[in-house]
Amino acid sequence: MLLRAAHSDVLPLQGEGALGLTHDDLTDQHRDLVRALVASWPGGEDEPERAWLVRHALRA
Repeated sequence: MLLRAAHSDVLPLQGEGALGLTHDDLTDQHRDLVRALVASWPGGEDEPERAWLVRHALRA
């Protein structure tokens, strides 16, 4: 379900899917996908609501 959300064209849903993929053992398995999603997101107020959490998880 998280992968389907991450591949969604609906940006808020994509953001939540990406965030879910940064938890526990999923991070290593999906790091490249999540990085690509983050790079594709618009900046500022147009980015997914919790994009900062995804970026933070990738830095950890």
